[in-house]
Amino acid sequence: PANEGDVVAQHNMGVLSRDGLGSAERDPNMAAVWFLRSAQQGYVPAMVSLAEVQTTLGQDAAAQSWLTLAARWGNTEAIEHLEVRDLPVPEADLYADLMAKKQLQSMRNTGELLRPPIRKIKEQEGIDMPN
Repeated sequence: PANEGDVVAQHNMGVLSRDGLGSAERDPNMAAVWFLRSAQQGYVPAMVSLAEVQTTLGQDAAAQSWLTLAARWGNTEAIEHLEVRDLPVPEADLYADLMAKKQLQSMRNTGELLRPPIRKIKEQEGIDMPN
């Protein structure tokens, strides 16, 4: 599944490589490859894991970038990493946007967004409508 693009499986492959679990050797570079594949598809836990591995590899600027993106999704672990490093913590704007879109879709699905018929609006405004 990881080779077929499954983000969770890719993240798990990264964990195996990072920690040297199972038959995998401990290899932070291979872990970074797997985490990157998952993170690039938007899997937020992989963004944090990638940043942790990048930090151990001395890639601090790249790590900060991934932590910042994960924080924008509202990931508390990423926010903690940024705070510990005394780096700016962005607002969770990507998460807020996603929640607003979900709420809008829910309102559409339940009919809360249905507008009153034009006839009713025009009648309320005193505009004559032909029958």
